[in-house]
Amino acid sequence: MSERDFLSEPRAAAVPGLRSVKRGTSAGATREGAASWRPGGERETQRELRAALRYERGLVWKALAALALVAVIVILRTLYFS
Repeated sequence: MSERDFLSEPRAAAVPGLRSVKRGTSAGATREGAASWRPGGERETQRELRAALRYERGLVWKALAALALVAVIVILRTLYFS
């Protein structure tokens, strides 16, 4: 193989099985047969996001309740055992 042949060869080969949702860009590249873009996908994502936020808010309230309980216990112990 001559130097000229080496320089004319492509440096990186395309990964087999990849396709792009938008032509000419790799922003939407997915594996063929994998989950691809769907019109209702954004609504489902929003629903999952709301469910996750609701769960996180519940955790915050539980943590605040636990901290309040600890504060009450510490105050009562300080008042009655000092």
